[in-house]
This record gives sequence, C-alpha cells and structure tokens, in this order.
Amino acid sequence: MQHFKEHELDSIDPDIRGIPRLQKALGNVGASITMTTLTDLVAFAVSASTDFPAIRYFCIFASVSIFLAYFMVMTLLVAYISIDIKRIESGRLDIVPCIRKANYEPWKNSAVTVSNKVMEQYGKILMLNPVRVIVVCLSAGLLAAGIYGLNQVEEVFELKQLGKDGSYFITFLDARANNYPMGSSINIIQDDPTYDYTLLQNQKDYSNLDQISLTSSYLQPRTVNWMSAFHRWSNQTYYTGSDFYTNLHEFLRENPMHYSDLIFKEAKIAASKVQIWEQNIDNWVFSKNSMFQLRDDLIEKTNITNLYASALRYFYNEQVAIVRQDTIRNLLICALAILVITAPYLVHPMVILLVFGGFVALVVELFGLMAAWNVPLNTISMITSIMAIGFAVDYSAHIAHAYMLSNEPTPELRAVDALKNIGASVLMGGITTFLGILVTAFGQSEIFRIFFKMVFGIVVLGLLNGLLFLPVLLSLLCRTNLKIVQEKKTEEIKREMKVAEKDGKVTENEVNHNNINKNITVDNNYHKQDSIQDSKQDPEQDTSRVDTCNNIVIENPHSQIVRVKSENGKPDANWNVGIHDNKPGNRVD
Repeated sequence: MQHFKEHELDSIDPDIRGIPRLQKALGNVGASITMTTLTDLVAFAVSASTDFPAIRYFCIFASVSIFLAYFMVMTLLVAYISIDIKRIESGRLDIVPCIRKANYEPWKNSAVTVSNKVMEQYGKILMLNPVRVIVVCLSAGLLAAGIYGLNQVEEVFELKQLGKDGSYFITFLDARANNYPMGSSINIIQDDPTYDYTLLQNQKDYSNLDQISLTSSYLQPRTVNWMSAFHRWSNQTYYTGSDFYTNLHEFLRENPMHYSDLIFKEAKIAASKVQIWEQNIDNWVFSKNSMFQLRDDLIEKTNITNLYASALRYFYNEQVAIVRQDTIRNLLICALAILVITAPYLVHPMVILLVFGGFVALVVELFGLMAAWNVPLNTISMITSIMAIGFAVDYSAHIAHAYMLSNEPTPELRAVDALKNIGASVLMGGITTFLGILVTAFGQSEIFRIFFKMVFGIVVLGLLNGLLFLPVLLSLLCRTNLKIVQEKKTEEIKREMKVAEKDGKVTENEVNHNNINKNITVDNNYHKQDSIQDSKQDPEQDTSRVDTCNNIVIENPHSQIVRVKSENGKPDANWNVGIHDNKPGNRVD
C-alpha cells in the first residue's frame, strides 16, 4: 500500500483528479495487492493444519491478521485516501489543512520521484548484456549452493535454545552435561488394568523386559524392573493367585523405592513401569533413532500388549522426527496454492513459471543459508520457513505484475519500466522489514537470534530474486509482446460503444480541468478526417491517430493527451483529458 499511496497516485496524469484518480491508482495496484495477500493467507491457512500446536496457533493468528489488514486497507484506508485527495486538490496543507496554498496546481510536479529515477537508471544498467550474463551466472551459482546446503541441514532441537543467556536454566544444563553425564531416563509403561500380574507367564514376560536394554545398542545395559527385583527377593519363587499380592506388599514394605513403580486401584495393580536409560550420546538424531528402535522392540520382542515408552526427551524427539516431513508437506501445498492463485493475475505461462521458480529458489537458498549459519531444522526455523512463502511471493509478484502491465515495446524496456514503477516500493518494503526485526539480533535468547538470521536471509534473498534475478530472467525468457491489459480495455470500449450507438450519443461525465466540472457530449457522427485535419495545427501531432470509437483523437502518443469532440462537431481545444495507455481503442479515464 505504500506504493499505492506515495507512487501510484503521483504517477497518474495530472489532469485526472478526484475519485477517477483514486480509481485508476487502485486499479493499477489492487490486483497485485490482492494476489500477494491471497498467497500469504493461503500459505498460513494451509500451514495451520500442521501437527505442531505452536505452529498451528502462529499460523491461525497470522491468517486472521493478514485478512484484517487487507480488509482495512481496501476499505478504511481507501476512504481516508479519497478524503486526502480532496485536501490535496483544494491546496490545503497536510499539517494545517485550514490553510490553503495560493495558485496551487496539484499533481503537476509529482509524476516522477527521485526513487523512480534511481530505479530506472538501475534497470538500464541491469539490462546491459554483460550485466545480464553475470546475473544469470550468479543466480545459478546461488541456487547450486542452496541445493548443496539443503542436504547439510540437521534436524536438531537444543533445550538451551529455550533459555536466556546466563540464566540458571542454561547453567544447570551445562553443569549436568559436563559433571554428571548420563543418558536420558526412559519409562516403559503398562497401563492396561485388565493385565493379570498373578499369572505365571505374565510375570515371566514382564521380567524379560530387561533383555531389551541388554540387547539394544541405543540403551545402557541396566534397568530398574520391580518384577525382577521381586523375584530376586523371593529367591526366584513365582507367586501366583492370591499369594502374589500378599508377598508383593511385604516386598514393597522392605523396598519402598519401588512404590513409585506401581499404581494400585481396588487392591490391584492398575499400571506399572520399568525404568531404562539411553546411551550417553548427546545427539538428537541418535536419540530419535533410539526412540523408534525401542518402540519396535516393544512390539516385536515382548508378548505384553499396551506397552509404550515415555521420556521427557521424547517430547522434543517427536518434533525432530516429523519436522522435515511436515515442512516439506507445507511447502508443497503452498507451492501449489501459489500456482493456482497467481495464474489469473499473471496470465502468461512463462511469467507464472518464473514467479514459481523464484519461490522454489528462495526456499532452497534459505535452507542452504541455514546450513552455512549452523541453524538446525526444528519448530523455530520451520515457522520462519513458512513465513518465507509470503515474502518470496511478495517480492517477485509485484515486479512480475508490473512487467505484465508495462506498455513498452521491448522486454528490456518493460523490465526497466517495472523496476521504475514498483522497484522502489519493493526495496523499501524489504528495508522496513529488516529494520523491524533488527532488534531481535541483539536478543539474549537463541530463539530470537535464529529468528533474526532466518528473516534476514529471507529479506536479502527475496530482494535478490525480485529486484535482480527476476527482471533479467523476464527480459530473457518472456520476450513476447504482452497486450493483455490493452486488449481487455479495447473490449470494454467496444461494449460501451455498442450501448452508446443505440442512444446516438455518449456522455463523458465529470471531466475535471482546472478544478472545473463540466459535462461533455460526444457526437458519434464525428469523422476521422476532420479529427486528423484539426490535429495538424500542432507540428508535434504528426503521429495523430483516431480512436476506433470514431469520437476520440489520440493526438500524440508520447504526451498521452486525447481530444474529445464537442457538441458543435469540432475538437474542443479547451478540453484535454489525460489517459494512461496510448494505444488506439483504450478507454479515456
């Protein structure tokens, strides 16, 4: 919306004022705003289906926020801008609107800004053949580096990322790792209340749980099994029936440490546990594999049903186990959504493909940057990678859409025109995003520093893809003459003229010139020859063309001025109306 407010309104012909000026500005930028909003909204809405509650809440909040922001921009902000246009055209000061400027002519000196000129010169340099060769090589090299780094990203979640630097939590984790190294404690739980511990075979099966830790390379060869201890206490005597509970309570009175291993309900065991330990290897991939191996062993090497393993570390292992597949699923679904949403706005297959390719390249390069910065793939980086979807589309779609709307005759000039019109706004959006997250770079928690690295990478890679790679690739791969907008306007003109021919005249209302409103009636019997002869009064009007509607003369394509015939059958020199497109058959705004 910054481009809409500060650039698009200023770039329209100064003779177009009031609500028509707002309509033309919104017509030029509204499509790209809607397109990028829909892609962001769909990306977050799809990602809300993730298995991670934290990411689900974040995506739901982001989806609602994006929708409300778009709704407010397209309603409340547009209304405010319409009021501000009246203030500007009445010559009132923005700070003190009660004061008017004398002899003030609005919009006269605001068509081209400094940023437009800078981006235009940048675009001209970018379109030089040697520069384009360098840019293509740079794009390919960056993508190759991203693909290599993509395979180096680790799936790790460190508990220390949750704490503040120098906190007691971090100190405790460091002290335990350095002075008391030990593997994670794991509980094997049997909570089936129908399991009969008084049966001899069930007691033997329960005691054999010790063999899992003795035969597994992921576990330490020690266990705390209350059933095995009970048998050792009874000199390997197996008590069955009512004798089992009688002797068990006596055993517990002499060995109270095992009370915590049993839960009684109505004088019977309702649940029990066996404690084992993982090998002291501080590696999340090892711990994840250990978790999966133990689950398989409990199914394949025991005859006890309803057994499961539980550990505090498993809470994080579960995240590490599914974060990759969840990230890939979200990115694939969002990529498909991008294709579906951008197609009606960009239309041209090659442009759509380049925007989609830019999204894929940015995501791959982002993961490569994660490997370079030693940022692991976990829930923290996963949230930011989802944000990359919106940024990737925002930076590329605006440039691609401006390229499609450009009326320049060659691909190189269309790329320069797109950068001139929208490039500064895209660059400003990236800079403001960077400034907004800069404070997180100095955070005292690793979470904030990871967030800064990820968003910083997204902004830099997004700007490179949108302002450097995409314009060059568009000029090289999309060289067809794009006349989508012109053809659409021509069709609208023809439909309107058919309606007007039935009435015998066309009325153009509210043509504003020098702050005067007047109704102009155009006679359909006006001849092309009269228009051409009248236009020869100016030597610069040799390129005069008569509009296909037979009532509008485009005198000079470079000045973008049309002359509308008055009621007496001749072009009225006092009534000039600026137009946006200088092609025959275009609508006069």
